[in-house]
Amino acid sequence: MILAGGESSRFFPFNDIHKSFFRLAGKTILERTLESVKKLNPSEIILVLGSKNFEREKEICESIPAFEGVRYVSEKRPLGQADAILSAGEYITKDFFVINASQFNFHNLAKEFIEKHKESENIATLGITRTNTPSKYGIVDLENDRIRGIVEKPKSGSEPSDMRLVGIYLFSKDFLPELSKTPISDCSLEETLNKVAKEGNVGSVSITTNTPSL
Repeated sequence: MILAGGESSRFFPFNDIHKSFFRLAGKTILERTLESVKKLNPSEIILVLGSKNFEREKEICESIPAFEGVRYVSEKRPLGQADAILSAGEYITKDFFVINASQFNFHNLAKEFIEKHKESENIATLGITRTNTPSKYGIVDLENDRIRGIVEKPKSGSEPSDMRLVGIYLFSKDFLPELSKTPISDCSLEETLNKVAKEGNVGSVSITTNTPSL
């Protein structure tokens, strides 16, 4: 599942379309992410687009050959990643990846996620990487490779570690019922992850290669 919803407010005044539709060396950012995903031959690719510009953005995608075979879903409201994931929940029947729309190198990372997810029987396995500016990101509280919690944009000096989320998640299908129990807000995904992390069911994959951040 590729998330390309929300309002891209940080791109104002250029946010009349999702930021992943901007072109980079002749291709949209989203197209480059999709090409990376397709190298893994997934059984299905779900693209969640924002409700505001859904038809326009879907039309753009359908004009690009690389998007052939993609299932399009409109997020219900621009209320964070949880709402976007639940908008596509009816199509989830097994473990699934959720990635943001700027993961050009996903095909080189997925194998380690799958192996660790199965080995540890996690309900969620999250990609993390080191950062020098923890106040800008979701920062994880780590115990070895187990995630004990997530603090969103902590104040300087209060961060639990220097490891941030990178926008790659591998979820068990059993995560969806847990997510649906959490009241929808911009922080619903983190709140649900914090809940299941207390039960020791959230693992991590440390990524040392550069990952794009938009």
